[in-house]
Amino acid sequence: TVSAGLASACCLMICWLGMRYCQRRLWVMTMRMPHLAVAAAVADGIGDCGLGLRRAAEAMNLDFIGITRERFDLVIPQRFLELDSMKLLLAVLQDSDFKAELGRQSGYHSEETGQAAPLA
Repeated sequence: TVSAGLASACCLMICWLGMRYCQRRLWVMTMRMPHLAVAAAVADGIGDCGLGLRRAAEAMNLDFIGITRERFDLVIPQRFLELDSMKLLLAVLQDSDFKAELGRQSGYHSEETGQAAPLA
């Protein structure tokens, strides 16, 4: 998981680069502006660049320069682990075919998908 400090540092770096090198507005993705909306704004020429997902850039036929990888964890309270629905979800996440398909998706890595990591 990317810390708030690192995310802020990345945003500041991108903003500095944007002010220095971009001639139009720099579009920075926020919680109110989805990744695809940022990509659409850049594709329409409203901005020169913006933060977003590789898949959004590809959907708009834009170039993409990765600046970081984010890890997402699924946190499950212990009491839910015995539910049939949770067992099914965990089985899917550990399924080799699912992991292979996920790994084929642009911008996704599935090496650690489905691995349990108990909290300390």
